[in-house]
Amino acid sequence: MADYYKMKDGRLEKVVGLVSTEVGMKNAKFLTKAEAASIGAFPKAENRAETRPGFIPRASGFELEDGEWRTIFSYVEIRRTIGDFNAALENHLRMERIKRGYDTREPSQYVNSTVERWRQDAEDWIAHVDEVMLYGLQAINAYKKSGEAPDLGEFRKNLPKIEWTFAEEQDL
Repeated sequence: MADYYKMKDGRLEKVVGLVSTEVGMKNAKFLTKAEAASIGAFPKAENRAETRPGFIPRASGFELEDGEWRTIFSYVEIRRTIGDFNAALENHLRMERIKRGYDTREPSQYVNSTVERWRQDAEDWIAHVDEVMLYGLQAINAYKKSGEAPDLGEFRKNLPKIEWTFAEEQDL
């Protein structure tokens, strides 16, 4: 048993209850495809919006195609802000820091540590932050000048990844 829908006042509504067909009254649950079509009711197609980078799909209506109601999608451009890119940059650095165990502290605080690994982590971190900021600010400044935002997913993917001198397993 399929569900059938009719267009009413520009909206698609499910056909329910008793309906009048060519042969008399019938419960909508038990309509055949031909009976439903005779009263202008059709099933919904299972079509999905296509993926378009930089856009959000929105259902904007329905059209009858091959005996099924197909959803029509419009695509709204995602307008990124400089704040979106700054947040992505800061989150990237925060997650790398936390993964290394610096959840509430900046590794750079250990630049004068007497513990060799911590001191090296600080040096690695300072150089890495410079690398991330140079990449991020280049993209952000280009966006400020041109108004053309890079794809946020690509921006995140291309942020430099840190390489620590001391392996995670090495003792302190």
